[in-house]
Amino acid sequence: MLPQLRRIEQRYADRVTVLGIHSPKFPAEAATEALADAVARLDVRHPVANDRTHAIWQAYGVRAWPTLIFIDPSGRVIGRHEGEIDAGRLSQLIDALLAEFPPAPAGAPAWEHPPAAAPRDARSLCFPGRAVPLPDGGHAVSDTGNHRVLLLDRHGRVARVCGGPGEGMADGPAGQARFRLPQGLVPHGQELLVADTGNHALRAVHLASGAVRTLAGDGRQGALWSSPWGITLLGDRVLIAMAGAHQVAVWDIGAGRGSVLAGSGHEALRDGPLSQCAFAQPSGLVPAPDGRTLYVADSETSAVRALDLLEGTVRTLVGQGLFTFGDEDGTADSVRLQHPLDLAWLGELLYVADSYNHRIKTLDPRTRYCGRLAGSGRAGDADGRGDAAAFSEPGGISADANRLLVTDTNNHALRWVDPESGATMRPALHLPRGCDEP
Repeated sequence: MLPQLRRIEQRYADRVTVLGIHSPKFPAEAATEALADAVARLDVRHPVANDRTHAIWQAYGVRAWPTLIFIDPSGRVIGRHEGEIDAGRLSQLIDALLAEFPPAPAGAPAWEHPPAAAPRDARSLCFPGRAVPLPDGGHAVSDTGNHRVLLLDRHGRVARVCGGPGEGMADGPAGQARFRLPQGLVPHGQELLVADTGNHALRAVHLASGAVRTLAGDGRQGALWSSPWGITLLGDRVLIAMAGAHQVAVWDIGAGRGSVLAGSGHEALRDGPLSQCAFAQPSGLVPAPDGRTLYVADSETSAVRALDLLEGTVRTLVGQGLFTFGDEDGTADSVRLQHPLDLAWLGELLYVADSYNHRIKTLDPRTRYCGRLAGSGRAGDADGRGDAAAFSEPGGISADANRLLVTDTNNHALRWVDPESGATMRPALHLPRGCDEP
């Protein structure tokens, strides 16, 4: 809803004031520090109150996320809307409500919306989303908060900066292209495919030149293209975790068309045939080496799901539903995660970025045993072994030879993790002085 609300703030700056109420679902979301990180990461420009005890939620009888409540100048509730709504319909609703009230008199004080957040130093990462190895031994990083994609050589030096520092949607040379909150990455031939989450699009970056082109999506949220987050490849098919649509989609590069692979579109945890199963903000994808099974980090159900592409069915490895979460090791139904965002495959195990638990965990898909590998379980920033390490909402994880590369999102950092010992360390990065410098 944030893009829609931003348009409302711009269109009705002299008549409508937007106030955000954060009523957390997950315990990790209740901390004011975590809320401040989210406000900065999403560039929220209106005031946000932390309703950590749900007192405001209960006072206004809220039942769902998101809920819009409309209040007139005298403080009376004059309308509400539950769930997502596009900017056009929201504007029509506001126009109808405003018609009942006279315009503010000339000279009346107007609400001054806070300005956009100051751009971060281009020599640092800003809430990085994902990092993946490249065929030449380098790496690609979605520097999400800076709305750009970085191509690094094998020594950690930036070979190309694509996009940024401002958000937008534009193809062209690396310095002219624009992204909006990019997330998932996967190399494909001579290009890097990018889930351009805020633009609801699939983009491609040429690895040699950095030139950007759009494969699908036009910048507007649609029935299929809705907040694409994680992406992976199976042959020439791109599999996409459509977090906004609660589905997994497939894009055929050769044919230039896409379709829903799995998920009814309902936000829930439901196993069964691909067309009848349900996800809740799927965010990370990784295929098994045999190509038959696709594993999904289903973030809002704190679950890891498995799609059998041969049988056409979905089953849950760990996770119980939308409101069952925690931080518990164990097997099958005893496991508790908290909003996992990504998965990696290495050896015979899945590795889980258990974001709101600030941990990296292992999951054996055969036995369904899940246990902690690295991270203290509290937000922090420290290298070390096992529980001595500290992350802050790790959002991405990938396998690179015999080690794991983790995007430590709220610490604006990348981390190497040893898959055996859980030892962590930061790679040496040499970022450019300016966003358009190679």
